[in-house]
Amino acid sequence: MLSSAVKKLGDVDLVLTGRQAVDWDMGVTGTLMAAMLGVPVVTFAKSVTVNGSAVTVERVLPDSVETVESSLPAVVTVSNELGEPRYPKLQQIMAAAKKQVNTWAAGDIGVDAAALAPRLTLEALFVPRSTPRSS
Repeated sequence: MLSSAVKKLGDVDLVLTGRQAVDWDMGVTGTLMAAMLGVPVVTFAKSVTVNGSAVTVERVLPDSVETVESSLPAVVTVSNELGEPRYPKLQQIMAAAKKQVNTWAAGDIGVDAAALAPRLTLEALFVPRSTPRSS
């Protein structure tokens, strides 16, 4: 659905997503979207800068930071290290409340609604418990 919506928007240079979504904390939403759009993806961004037809990203790694440059269009997943959110002023909140929100059904973006039916059934989701063995 997300990649189809981006395609419907048309000429999109940069798609920013969170690092994780309701994909069971696996962090695959952004990478799958990029694959479906046929564009590069850069993950775990803590800094994003667009320079003409390229994007420069500082990526968070387990023990360091890596700087990567990619051509546009691209998808970038951002981490919580990107920075503090900017909170809008009251006037901006009130203006946003008056804005028209576009709502698309599956057919509006070229997706067959029947194809959205779940293909897997989640039987259980839990953290395994370990119990020490007695000697």
